[in-house]
Amino acid sequence: MFDARPIDSLILSELQTHLAPFPQGPKRKLNAISMLSTVFNVAKKDKVIRDAPTDDWEIKQSQLEEPDPYTEAERDALLQALEQWPIAYNYFVMAFHAGMRTGELLGLEWDALEKPYISVHQSRVRGEIKGTKTNKGRCVIAPDEVWDILDKNPTRFRKSFVFLSLDDKPIKTNRWLMKQWQKAHDSSGVRRRIKQYPWRSSYISLALAGGASLIWVSKQAGHNMLTMQTSYARWIKGRVDADLMELNKVYK
Repeated sequence: MFDARPIDSLILSELQTHLAPFPQGPKRKLNAISMLSTVFNVAKKDKVIRDAPTDDWEIKQSQLEEPDPYTEAERDALLQALEQWPIAYNYFVMAFHAGMRTGELLGLEWDALEKPYISVHQSRVRGEIKGTKTNKGRCVIAPDEVWDILDKNPTRFRKSFVFLSLDDKPIKTNRWLMKQWQKAHDSSGVRRRIKQYPWRSSYISLALAGGASLIWVSKQAGHNMLTMQTSYARWIKGRVDADLMELNKVYK
């Protein structure tokens, strides 16, 4: 529809009209808008256009399901319950403290680790090694909690994948891990979250609430900025409110 059109002739209303009929959820539409925004922003930098029509494209917060992260106390209770299964414990410590996706954790190799950095460039999907979900690599800075469990992980001597099964083979799916995850909820009494990657939302929300910058957290988690701003607005606002209180103290 837009193939033969100059980019400076495109307007917001026709982009919205074109996307509206597609039967996709709000998150997918948000991702589509983000990709369009990237194209228009490059055109702005090249001075092909002055303004990007996507700058005024808003997705109402009510259209998106807000993340449902674990609190620090819930996270710690779950990890304590998982200690009886060392493989699952190590996996979820890293999940909670590095904010990585399931496939990224299962596809992680020892060669990708150089303290304090984790190079995330591949993922295990349905048993096969592929690129990351975003088709982009990233470098994650991991805290001491992650390196403590890695230093004790016996798989470090094999120079293969970080997470191996009880029979020393690569873990191809997270089925066994999630069974222990459920048992940890049952024994700890922590309410189980139903959204995908709840450890990621916990990592992101706790980082934002703790004062980490939106840009830094976005890069760490491999999220685009638009998704972060929309999905985590409550935690970002909380940080802004705290900064504003400190600023008001200065001028009193």
